[in-house]
Parts: sequence; structure tokens; C-alpha cells
Amino acid sequence: MAFGKFLLCLGLALSISMGYGQMGNDPKRMEGQIAKCIEKAFSTSVHIIEYDTLNKTVKGGLSESDGFSGVVVSAEGHILTVSHAAVPGEVYQIRFPDGKRYVAIGLGRIGLQAGGKDHDLAMLKMTAPGKWPYAQMGNTADLSIDELLVGISYPSSFNKLYPNIRVGKLTDLDASDGFITSTVKMEPGDSGGPLFDLQGRVVGIRSFINENEAENFDVPIELFRKYWTALNIAKDYTSLPRPDVIPVSKKAYSLKPEKLIDFSDKIKLPENNIITIRSTVGNEKVHLLGTLVSKGDRAFIISKNASVGSAPQVHMNGRAISLRILHRDRENDLIIMESTDPIGEGIPMDDVISSSRLETPDLGRFLISDLGGGNRKLGVLGAVAVDLPPDFSIGYCGASAVYNEGKITFSEVAGQGTAKTPLRKGDQVVKINDVPIKEAADYDREFANYLAGDSIRLDLIRDGRAFQAGLYLSGQPTFKHVSFDYPGGRSARSDDYKQVLVQDAAIKPQQCGGAVFDLDGRFVGINIARHSRTSTIITPISIINELLENYISTF
Repeated sequence: MAFGKFLLCLGLALSISMGYGQMGNDPKRMEGQIAKCIEKAFSTSVHIIEYDTLNKTVKGGLSESDGFSGVVVSAEGHILTVSHAAVPGEVYQIRFPDGKRYVAIGLGRIGLQAGGKDHDLAMLKMTAPGKWPYAQMGNTADLSIDELLVGISYPSSFNKLYPNIRVGKLTDLDASDGFITSTVKMEPGDSGGPLFDLQGRVVGIRSFINENEAENFDVPIELFRKYWTALNIAKDYTSLPRPDVIPVSKKAYSLKPEKLIDFSDKIKLPENNIITIRSTVGNEKVHLLGTLVSKGDRAFIISKNASVGSAPQVHMNGRAISLRILHRDRENDLIIMESTDPIGEGIPMDDVISSSRLETPDLGRFLISDLGGGNRKLGVLGAVAVDLPPDFSIGYCGASAVYNEGKITFSEVAGQGTAKTPLRKGDQVVKINDVPIKEAADYDREFANYLAGDSIRLDLIRDGRAFQAGLYLSGQPTFKHVSFDYPGGRSARSDDYKQVLVQDAAIKPQQCGGAVFDLDGRFVGINIARHSRTSTIITPISIINELLENYISTF
């Protein structure tokens, strides 16, 4: 396997972008076909992680998000995945979407270069007998350029039982060393996951990406057919094994392939409800979107709390209009504001609640994000009712602290000497928001209470002089890796959410706060955060409505 490529598993894992291109003339029909594909293929898409059979747990040092993906392709329990993830003879825990867990053993692995092509193939097999749910293997010879494809796999930025759905189009049948290329997104943890055609047949196995978000590479399913016999032997091949003789397959489509085109501008949506909010967060001027809604006889602006700082304004018709902050909901990262001047009526919340709730049967449904000014982004619903515990969004002040001789002092300060931070190396921390800091545990415990977007006050001692410093907390930094290298990057607060929706549209952090609609133009929620390379988080309308009702009833 050429190490110049960006592999997608564990430390080698990488991500991609969906880049919607061209799609057919009847979006509703395509939604129906995607739903049928998911219904057929979902239960066959599995999460894989190394397993300690003696202690009956995942191997020491691993969290469940450190695993990779695969797909069951036979009733006997053959599982296809990639060589850069699996090892012959290794024991693995296989987790199905329903949460049930079983054990499999690593079989053949072909991870090498030969004949001018890279090979990234591996097979596992369930250790227990049984009639396992499985997906049929398709044929890439049946595919056509721009054809709609569906990915179902387990990105590691989501530590959950259910996989995520992503949709895209085929862009090349032999673009890079024999791999097929699509715009169906990947990120770490997706390695080995299946790529399906609309009939629910496996046509590719997720392998690697380029930096371009639209360039995502899969192992063609034909290679697994070609080396099926060899892959059934637990061996790490150093040269290509003898191939099987495969009969020429006939084109076997029972329905006409759908082509992916961008139809989002053809869907009728409520107009003039997206505004651009300007405010000051920390020392920076920031812009993001807000959604104008109406509840009863009042109009409100809903947006992302962590990204709205002091003195928010909206600029309309050549003038700045101030916004009053009515309520900040830190738990859901929502803010309610009201304009000092009339700016419109907004989306009527009272009319849309009952018909806009998205649930598991809606997976794969098309979603349209309104970015204002006539700009829209197309995505699909990838997951519902997701809980995201705090991780990347735990507040970060850019300083490392050490405990020495009864004092907590800063040992390193990022950005020292610039306007970004008032902190200096050697400053002693006495209090955080009036909480005394006497030992290392106090410091760690207190910082764990704060998220990106929070502001804190530090009591410090520098050169024997006591003083106070205010600090705006950002999200945790990311290391240099292509999986984090996408336009706009991750939102500062990208997790610590409950019961949210996930879509695969590439929404930038400054585009969060805008409304999301379905194909019928129904308001389903707002984009609250760019979570990862493949995923944007949506706060559903039910949470927004409950927040508004609680606010109105209180005042």
C-alpha cells in the first residue's frame, strides 16, 4: 500500500467531503430509493475493534471510537474491510447497528503494490455459526459516472452504536491506482465501510482520501471477488495470490441508476428568514447566521450561543440594527434575540412543529440548508437523536499549568505577547471564577466545567503583584492532519449536545445558525455546529420550540 495516500483508519484515518454534484429530476423518488437501500443494507454494516477474549473487553488502551468499519457479505459471516485496518489471526468484536456484539477472526490480508496498482483488501469471519444478515456484492461495471451512491459506516468522531449515512456521486471508475472515486464523505473510523448502489449492493470498500474533499477512494468490489479464495486463508500476503476465475457478469440493474444533481435551488423555501449576525467574541469580530422565527405575535432570532458575543447587530439596508439578547441556553448552545427595529415576521413556529420531526425511518432524507442571499447547501439526514459528550469543546485557554511548591503556575502559554491572551508564562493561578485553586486537581476540575464560548475570570499573581484577567475559551486545538483540514474547520463548540440530528452537508462554522428544511420546505431545525469533516450537527425544531415556549411562559 503506498504510504503517500491518506488512509482512513485509526492513526492513519482520514476524511472526505461529499461535494454534491448532479442529481436526478425527481428528488422525492430518489429519497424513496435511498430509503429502500438503507432498509436493505443498514443491518449489514458493522463496527470492528480488536477484542480481548480473556477479559471480554476491547483491547487495553482502546476506546470504542478507535475501531473501524466493515460489511457482512455472506450468510456464513464473511466480513469485508481494508488491509490497513485488519490483521490476520487477530480477534475482533463485531458490533451490529442494533447494538448486538459478536466475535470474528482476521483472515486474509492483501496490502501491497503490484502491477502498478495498490491493493487494500482484508477479510474477517464470524467465529460462531449462524445465518448472519448480509449484503449482496454488486459490480462496478454496472455503475455510471455521476450515479448516486450511499455510504454507511462508523466515523470515530461519533462513539455510538448506529452508523452514519452519507450520499454522493461516482466521479471516476479508475482514478487512482485502480480505486473508484466518489464524493461520498469519509473520516477516521470509516475505513473498511461499505459503499452501496441504490439496490443495496456493495460496490466498494472505503479506503483513503486526497485533500480535496470531493476525492474519496474505495476498493472496487471486483477485487474481493477476484481474491475470495486467498482472502479466506489467514495470511498476510507479500505478493499477489492466485486469483479466482470469475465468470463475466451481466448488467443486472432492476432500476435505472439515478444521477446526482444539485436541485436545492428548485425547492420552495420560506424567504428572507436568514440574517447575518455581527458581534465581538473575545478580541475578535465574528459573523454567523441567525434564523428569524415567529411565536405568537413576536419575532425572535435564534442562533448559536457560543458564537454570539457582545453587542450583536444585523446589517440591513445599509444600516446597523442592534439585537437584544433575551436568553442564552448554554445546554443546547442556543441564543434567543430580538431586533430593536422590525426586520420581518419569521418562520411561524406554531404551524410546523408536528410535521417536522425527523426520526430513524427518515435516514437518508434530503435536507436543504439556507445560507441566506440565495445560497443553499444540499445534504442528507445521516443520524438522529445523537448524544455527543464534551470532547473537542472542553474549554481551552492556550496555557499549560504545573504544580510546584504549593503553587499552580503556567509553564507554557500559546500566543504569549499578542493580543490573543493576557496570560504569561510563570503567572500563578489563585482563583478561577472565585473558586480557590490550591492544587492540580482544583485546576483540572474547575476547567472541566467550561466549554468553548465560555468566558472566565482568573485571579493571578505576576512578579508578586495580584491582578485579574478575563479570558474567552476556545475549543480544543487539532493536530495537523488532513482529517481536520477542510474549509472553515470545526466549530469551536462542536460537541456536548443531546438528541441532535446529523447531516453530511459541508457547513462552515460561520454558516451555523441558519435554518434547515426538508424537500417540502418544512423547517426541521438549525445548523448548530460543524462537528467533523463529514458531519454538521442540527438542533431539531422540537428543542427550539421548547426553548421559546419556556422563555415566553417565564416572561
